[in-house]
Amino acid sequence: MIHHNAGSGIIDCQAGMFQNIFEDSAVAKVYDIRRTKIRYFATHGLYPYFHKKLVQNLQARHFSVNFDESTVNGDSQLDINVSYLTEQLVVEKRCLTTVALQEGTTGRELALEVVQALQDRDIDPLMMISVSTDGCSAMIGYLEGAQKHL
Repeated sequence: MIHHNAGSGIIDCQAGMFQNIFEDSAVAKVYDIRRTKIRYFATHGLYPYFHKKLVQNLQARHFSVNFDESTVNGDSQLDINVSYLTEQLVVEKRCLTTVALQEGTTGRELALEVVQALQDRDIDPLMMISVSTDGCSAMIGYLEGAQKHL
């Protein structure tokens, strides 16, 4: 479900499906995981594990950062994504975090948020080898764009 970006509502249908497919299974007869339980498991079980692995990878190797700020109905957020090369020479792309912002945040403030997000996870910002953003002036502006401050 998580790997394929499927909604958690699909889990409610799977409970009955497992019981029908595996009629002779004692496990399937008592299988009763629903969307609230899978959300809890993903949030409090899977997320901490995979986030810790991501942070360990970023602490050990160079990485690229991609970030984008968006505002919807007066609520602004900064999505910070990272890319890095694994030991198996595969490029991994992951969301590091999403930060709530005040509307009208400057490029300098955006850059500080990116650095703070890295430092909060004990990730050395000097291991960042590239930065990519959309082309708006708050991101790439010549005088006060976020890239200038990074």
